[in-house]
Amino acid sequence: MQATVRRGQKGRPLVPIAGTPPNLVTLPAGCAFAPRCPSVREVCTTTEPVSHAVASDHTARCHLIA
Repeated sequence: MQATVRRGQKGRPLVPIAGTPPNLVTLPAGCAFAPRCPSVREVCTTTEPVSHAVASDHTARCHLIA
């Protein structure tokens, strides 16, 4: 989320996501962000995460959200 541009952050550096985006034609097994995620676990590389509601108008797909 630190790589997202937001209002009021002019002049502040963005924190890039390491690595390169996956090939959308041949997505890796599991979570598409696993190869670039600093919190990756084994389950992330084998099983696609399900959607979790994290707010009334926001969902996220991550094995670390429970």
